[in-house]
Amino acid sequence: MLIRRAMTAFGLSACGLLVGAAAANATAATVAGTASLGSASVVIDGKNTTIDALAPCDLAHPGEFPTEGVTQDDVAAFGKGQSSCAQDTAHKKTTMSATGADFRLTALRAYGGPEIGFSSYQAGCEGTTGQSAARFSVGGYYGVELPEKVPADYSVTVPGAGQGDKPLAKLTFGEVVPSPTRDGSLTMNALHVQLFPEGGPASGDIYVGSVHCTVTS
Repeated sequence: MLIRRAMTAFGLSACGLLVGAAAANATAATVAGTASLGSASVVIDGKNTTIDALAPCDLAHPGEFPTEGVTQDDVAAFGKGQSSCAQDTAHKKTTMSATGADFRLTALRAYGGPEIGFSSYQAGCEGTTGQSAARFSVGGYYGVELPEKVPADYSVTVPGAGQGDKPLAKLTFGEVVPSPTRDGSLTMNALHVQLFPEGGPASGDIYVGSVHCTVTS
């Protein structure tokens, strides 16, 4: 029996996560803003499986982009959702969001692990002059225990089915990936799944609700 928890919102802080810019301007090679419902690239028992970015958008192709979702057997399923990328040049502000429903992680069941999922999820970010900010939320989750309030970069390890077995997965909720150039940009993933992080019959990554924002100038 699957037990679904009530809608739970996770915040990075009352105002979101703010990342200051080491330099006022993003580098020319940095994509100014992107969003997607998620993606996957995994190898399970020697078989490569890829889920391309769902409903992707960027500031070169702004707007709202819906998807009916996709199911990849024994990997993951994404339900309906929508991404959005927008730019307010007058106020020097960019806004990215990814909002989806009915995500299911099924890759662990073959190894004695649980199915993990949630009924809704959202990731969003804003880029303004000198800083970028991000937020995320997940609702109706099951198959994993989480505290009432979850900080950014909160990790859960899914143990192996037997004593001494290596972990099946590492789940990172509200994953924040700052720019290596320290220009104030960041990527937010509502969930990042790493399969068998210490080695095993499967490997790879699944991302749920991904957005990227840079500072504006």
